[in-house]
Amino acid sequence: MIKVIQDWWDSLSDIKKPVHCQDRIKNVPWSKKRAQGKILIQVVQCTNQTRPIQFHFKGKGVAGNSTINGPGKLKFANFSLDEGQIDETMCFKTAQVNDGKVVDVIGTFVNGTINGHSKIKFDNGWSVIGRFVKGAPHGFARYFNEEGELFTVGYFQNGLAHGLAWYKPRKMDLFVFKNWDATLRSNDRALMIVNGTHVLDGLNYDYISFYDDLHNATITDFLKTEDCMLDQIKWEVGNQLDYRYLPGSNTNELAKVPIKFTPNKFCNPNDSRPTRERLFEWNQHISSKSFHRIVLEHKRTANPPSRKDPMVIVVDPEIKPWPKPRDLFNVTWFGMPNITVKLRDGGGLDINGRFHGFASLDVISAHTPLIPKVTGFNFSLITILGFFHHGIPHGLVYMDTTDGRSLSGWIEDNVIHGPIYVGGEVPILPITVPMNEIMHYVKPGLGMLGRFESGKPIGPIWIGMFGGGRLYGELNADHEFTGTNLTFIYADMETALHGQFEDKKMISTQEVEILEDGCDENGMKTITKWSKPSGPTFYYKASTNESFGAGPPNVADPFERKWVELRNSTLLGSGQGLFLKQKPLGDHYISFYNGFMYDQKQAKIYREWCTQNTTKSDDERRHCKKYSLGISYTNVVINIPPEYDTPDVFHPTLAHKINHHFTKNNTYFSDIEHPRWGMIQSVRMSNYRTVLPDKELFGYYGYSEADFPEDFPWYHELRRQMEREVRLEKEAAAKKAAITSKPKP
Repeated sequence: MIKVIQDWWDSLSDIKKPVHCQDRIKNVPWSKKRAQGKILIQVVQCTNQTRPIQFHFKGKGVAGNSTINGPGKLKFANFSLDEGQIDETMCFKTAQVNDGKVVDVIGTFVNGTINGHSKIKFDNGWSVIGRFVKGAPHGFARYFNEEGELFTVGYFQNGLAHGLAWYKPRKMDLFVFKNWDATLRSNDRALMIVNGTHVLDGLNYDYISFYDDLHNATITDFLKTEDCMLDQIKWEVGNQLDYRYLPGSNTNELAKVPIKFTPNKFCNPNDSRPTRERLFEWNQHISSKSFHRIVLEHKRTANPPSRKDPMVIVVDPEIKPWPKPRDLFNVTWFGMPNITVKLRDGGGLDINGRFHGFASLDVISAHTPLIPKVTGFNFSLITILGFFHHGIPHGLVYMDTTDGRSLSGWIEDNVIHGPIYVGGEVPILPITVPMNEIMHYVKPGLGMLGRFESGKPIGPIWIGMFGGGRLYGELNADHEFTGTNLTFIYADMETALHGQFEDKKMISTQEVEILEDGCDENGMKTITKWSKPSGPTFYYKASTNESFGAGPPNVADPFERKWVELRNSTLLGSGQGLFLKQKPLGDHYISFYNGFMYDQKQAKIYREWCTQNTTKSDDERRHCKKYSLGISYTNVVINIPPEYDTPDVFHPTLAHKINHHFTKNNTYFSDIEHPRWGMIQSVRMSNYRTVLPDKELFGYYGYSEADFPEDFPWYHELRRQMEREVRLEKEAAAKKAAITSKPKP
């Protein structure tokens, strides 16, 4: 039976080869009453809100006079300008599939919509081949990915997914037979064929390639007909398996994950490695692995949510659909009523019109500002992907946040309940520059790892700071990172600042060293022992255009003190340089670049006062630009004014002492959030594996050819000298090669 399924799939897999089979929906009349599905392509008359776009149509059909009729190929991209045409009366209404926009349509048009057997291609590389009526799928359809691989086959009716479908994840030896009906879905379970031999029944989270509640299964009834779809299959469910499936380290394979909680290797009490080494490896692990895998490495909460305390309801099961379009609904979302959400492709409803089975919901953009923030955190949740049971979400879910990150965790009885992971680093300290000047982006890495019970955070929590630092501790009664027993941990996972924080801002801390770590009963990494706090008090105060920011004055950063030091440079005439004191543990920052901070208006004033001030000497004006370095996230400029670049002035960071080298540069700059100064720059190794202790650190300044006073003549003279040396070396090598290759007489 399995071979029959594989052979049938192979017969459909050629994107260029037509399929000859019986389409059972072909003779089902198109119903205007039920035609509420997605129209992929439609020509409409232009209005004040729509503008005509350039297109190219070729074939026996005719395009013009506000419509297209007849067979042909319609393209919106990949044609020369002289091939394109614009009809001021014609505009196009297109839908998206997996965020892909329509770019090619091959088929027969009737009154501006595609009808009959057609192929539609999207700008994400996906293609769908199937039967269409009035621009919407109505019949058998095949979906291909950007590599031309078949990954889904099934039926549509009146533009809506209908019945059962087969799905094959990319590059995996796995077939999934599932219910994808957009309405009247009664069963969330799927049949899976793994590695061509093993038949399973289970819950199918195909959007993350996660397969849960697995049972052995036996196919008991199988009927192959001339129908396009191989869906006359019945099976019996056997014993439950003690594992789940997740993508393995090789994403083309599935990895078994035990259902019974087993502490991972980072909780091994027999690991005799130094604490720093263990913690650093764990930190890399949680910063790079799939979100769901990290969640599943922690114990799921066994007890149901408590009803004694108020809880945040994720989605109200009593939804109110819009009459049109069909995919919009009004719901109560995290306690906020009358929020409009969009049900994305493949979402299911029960007979009462409530979300059921797999569904993906997006809050419409106009309503995202209305969503309350998650308790204790500066973001709201605006997307949910997961399983619903008659309107109530349950199980492992995936959510998007308002700051561009993603959350993975468990929902039980309509509340967040269990381990939670937020992926992606964003600034968590105040940013004072105008919002329209911020170049917001999310860095890969840990956003937050913790645990919720009954919708509230509980126990130790890890919060990622932008660029690699970590906040660690337990939240207070108001679920804020506030208290006197909290810690900021530098990227080496050993050096730390311990003491008082208020809503993530450092108020009063001292330097400590992490001595011992462990795991709690839920598998959450914990810090169990610190050294005794010592030294001066550190606190947060952002750098400004008038100061370096927070003190204590004349005190070096504890992390920099461990990792780098100033010595006489190995470059003649370059004064001091910065040297590495110990080998990096991995790809982490090793030094910081702080200074005076100038937003766009302040930078203009500074240039007028210093760089462009003609009362200053040429060297003084060049000096004004010497330490200028931008921060891409906040679009501000770090600089050290000339009067502060003297031997008697203390600088709180050392990265400005890194000298330039055209060929031996081994560092690069990266935005970072520091607990003392907020957003500054850091220095990382270009290749941390090749740089040994006691080696000088070099950067590549990358100055462009500019007019005085930003011309840096020494830099361009060195560049020209280096280019001459390289050219002479090449010429000498070519002459030597010519001599050695010359035949002997």
